[in-house]
Amino acid sequence: MELTILPPDRMGYDITHKQELNQTQISKLQNGAMIQVLVSAADPNNIQIQ
Repeated sequence: MELTILPPDRMGYDITHKQELNQTQISKLQNGAMIQVLVSAADPNNIQIQ
């Protein structure tokens, strides 16, 4: 999926992300939806959908 990451302490950026999701997570993913992700401090392109 294509995501725009908007961290509170710096400028936003776009990434392509692949992750297996359960049915509850999938139902939250709609075009334009805001979702919470964990962003790795070591690699900002490494995220995990909550």
